[in-house]
Amino acid sequence: TTVYGVKSVLLPGSGNTELVVSPNPASSAFYVEIPELEADGPVTLRMFSPDGRLVFTRELFVVAGAARLAYPLPSLSTGVYQLLILFDGKQHSASLRVDQ
Repeated sequence: TTVYGVKSVLLPGSGNTELVVSPNPASSAFYVEIPELEADGPVTLRMFSPDGRLVFTRELFVVAGAARLAYPLPSLSTGVYQLLILFDGKQHSASLRVDQ
C-alpha cells in the first residue's frame, strides 16, 4: 500500500519508536526523523528506484538521541522509491514518492 503525505513507519522491535519520512511526496529534498538513536554511530540511507536499482546512498555519523536528517534528492524520475535505512544495528524500510 502506498500512502501519500507524511509517512510514519513503525520500527519492528523498537517499542513505540517511529521513523518519519517527510515530505512525502518530495520534489527537491526529504527528511528522515529518528526519535531515539541508542548510541552514537552511522545512519546509512539507500534509495532504490521503482525497478530495484540503487540510485542514491549516503552515510552520516550522528550522536545518540533524536535525529532529523536532511537528504537532497538527486535528479530522479517521478515514481515511488524504496528507502533502506540502517542504524543501531537494525534495518528499516519506507517508501518515498518523488515528483519532479
